[in-house]
Order: sequence, then structure tokens, then C-alpha cells
Amino acid sequence: MLFVMIFSRRSTRLPSFQHMSPNAICVSRSHHSYMMKPSRVLSVPPALSSALAEYEKMHSKCYHSLKQSITNPEAGGSCKYLVHYELDGLGNRLLGLVSTFVFSLLTNRVLLIDPKGQSAKLLCEPFANSSWLVPQEFPRFHLDQAQSLEKAVQSKKFGSMVHVWVASLHRDQDFFHHQVRSKLKNVTWISLTSNLYFVPRLFTFPEFWKPLMSLFPDVRMAFTHLTRYLLLPQDHVWEKIVRFDSTYLSGPGKQLGIQIRLHHRDDPGEFDQRSFDRILECLIGKDFLPMMMNSTTEIISAHPPKRIKVFVASLQGRYFQELKQMYLKYPSLDGSLVQIYTFSQEGVQNESIQQATNALAEMWLLGFSDVLVTSSSSTFGYIAQGIAGVRPYVLHIRPEDLKNCSLPACSRRLSPAPCNHQPYFEEEENLERSTEHLEWMNVHIRRCQDNWHGVQIV
Repeated sequence: MLFVMIFSRRSTRLPSFQHMSPNAICVSRSHHSYMMKPSRVLSVPPALSSALAEYEKMHSKCYHSLKQSITNPEAGGSCKYLVHYELDGLGNRLLGLVSTFVFSLLTNRVLLIDPKGQSAKLLCEPFANSSWLVPQEFPRFHLDQAQSLEKAVQSKKFGSMVHVWVASLHRDQDFFHHQVRSKLKNVTWISLTSNLYFVPRLFTFPEFWKPLMSLFPDVRMAFTHLTRYLLLPQDHVWEKIVRFDSTYLSGPGKQLGIQIRLHHRDDPGEFDQRSFDRILECLIGKDFLPMMMNSTTEIISAHPPKRIKVFVASLQGRYFQELKQMYLKYPSLDGSLVQIYTFSQEGVQNESIQQATNALAEMWLLGFSDVLVTSSSSTFGYIAQGIAGVRPYVLHIRPEDLKNCSLPACSRRLSPAPCNHQPYFEEEENLERSTEHLEWMNVHIRRCQDNWHGVQIV
């Protein structure tokens, strides 16, 4: 039996970790708010709290009739199901999972996930008195034989099982048509593969807009509420998070989180000096980190010295090493004590469960930051900003950004909400929306700051 003593950021002692059965409530579910600064703890909107409670009752009831429902859909009663399939890296997988859950909540469907996927091995079971895992003995070949949405639309025969793709390289555009969604209401089993955060598009659907507004009165914080409900780590991950945080990051001083990801390169794990220079330009230019002294400058000592704890998350460990060596070699000009930490230095991206475990831990550790700096278009960074519930500063370090001398080193996002990288719109959609809905969209649905092809909620 393993015991780890924890002290929260509010100096409140938390219960120790213990060996827990797979069906036990994860420690993170009851204690993640203690790891947040008080100003970051959110009250769940009453409508959302009620909706989740009702959903969990429905989920528990329908989960017990899974097998009967797929072998004999008519015997399944009113229960309907939505099976999520993962795709790409962990950030994409989690964004797709959150989006699929919102769709299931809006359509009264039981959300299920693949027990062989990374989410099943990393995330706490979210639904009380039930499970979201497709049972091992479940006749999965039925799901594997589900017809595609494209074929269902062409044949005009939807049947009891349909598979939908809402992914970056494979989109069932018919999903965005109101008439098709109406027909999907009668389909008992829907399986959905997604690597996108498509919740912004759900806000544009006339039938979902007002229910979503009721659930999330502050639409900017919708993703934060969802991450803190659905993406809580299992104990083996949470233990790593708490141990690292209590050892290096908690306590007095400002915490700065930096997430570095190089996109549009052959090797995303490479070190790029121009990107590093721009990162420094952002960190020092925005006063997140102090300037360093050299042999000709006189130190301006702070009494007592400020402590700045910097957490760096990157595939390439050299960014961490360079920052650490800089502040070891050159003291800060104002006398601040700058300490640089990192959790992992993988070097190469892969789909191993160990790397995914480290990635989830880093997302949550970044989420505890006072100031968060992320990389443009990074789904990893999106998860971290959602957990934190803050508007991060986004580094402009893509190759095309580095060529643009007029572009600032970093800029602040308009909200903590992620970007829906590849939405799909048709002109005739506006004919289905009310004037009130269109006016709301003009205010709250904007082009993404880090991806002009996408949309985000602000």
C-alpha cells in the first residue's frame, strides 16, 4: 500500500493516496480544486449541475442494457448510445472526447469509449454508479459493421447503427446539415471518430444553441467546466502530478507555465534557435521573466527577492536546458530567484501509454500556472489552458510566423476556449437561424487567432 502526503496550495492537508479498486472514485475528482489557487476554482452553473446529474442517472440505467440493445435494438427501449473513437495525439484525442460528450449530453445518448484506448487508461471514470467503457465481452463486430453516414445519406436508410467522422482529414459534412441530424435522432447506435474540438460548431446549430447557453451562461468557460469534469486523471497519473507539484512548484512565488511545440516541421522535437529567441522575446518582453545581468550591469536587489518557478513542457529538452543554464550563468537583474523545471524530455513523439501519461501530467501541471504561455495551434496547449481556465499568451513560432517581422513574439488569446481547427459551414445554414442567434454568433463565434481557418468561442 502506497501513501503519499499532499499539501494543497491552500495549505490544507489532503488525504493520502491508497491502493484503490478500478471502480473507486479517483482522488483527483474530489481534490483537484485544492490544487488550484482559490481564484481559479469555478462554481458549476446550476443548469449544468442538474443536467450532469440527470445524465448520470440515464447513463447508469442504460449501461446495463448495452448488449441487448445492439443485438436487438427494438428491445433496448429509449436508450441510445454514442461510442467515441480516438484519433492522433493525446491533445486531439481529448478534444474529440470532450466534444463527443457534449453531443451525447445534448442528444441524451450514453457515451462509451474504447477500453483499449489511451483515455480509458488515463482518465478517471466520470459517471457515478456506472462505467463509460465498452465491456470486454461486448459484441463489437456489430459496431465494426456500422454503415458510414455518407452511405446512410445516399441510400436514405439509416438503420440502427451509423458511423460518423468529424476529423481533420475525414469529415462527414452531412453531419452539419440539420435534416441529417434530425434523422440521426432515430439511430440507436452512433459511433463517432473525432480529433477536433467541434463544440463551437454545436453552438451554431439552431437546436443546440439555447440548451448550451443554459448550461454555460459564461460561454468562454464552457471548456474549463468540461475538462475539470471529464478529463480528471486516474490515481497513477494524479500521484505523479501531486508529487511533482508539491516538490517543485507549490508554495510562495509566481508560477509560469511554458508549453513549446514546433508545428509544420519534419521533426516536431527539434531545437530551433530562432524559435528560442522569439520565446525569450515574449517571456522577457512581457515581464514574465526578469532580464539577466552581465558583467557591466549592476544588480537591483529586491527585498526580499521574488521567486519565479518556471515549468517547461516540450518534446525537445534543450529549451528547458537553455533556459535553466541562462539563469544559472547570469543572475536576474532585479534579484529574482528564477527556478526552471521540466517533467519529461521525450525527444520524439510516439503513441506509447508512457508518453501519454507524461503528457496528461504535464497538461495538468501547466494548468496550475499563474501565467500560461502556449504554442499556436497546439492541442496540447488547448487542454492546459482549459484546465487553467485562463487566457494564455500564444507563442508565434511557426515557420511562417518567424518570417513575419511585424508579428509580435506572443499575443494573448481572447478566451480559454480552444480553436475548432476545421469547421464546415454552408451559406444556407443562416436560413435556419433566428436573428437573435445570428447576432449572438457575430459576437461570440470568431476566427481563431492562431488558425484563421478555424473558429473559437469568445
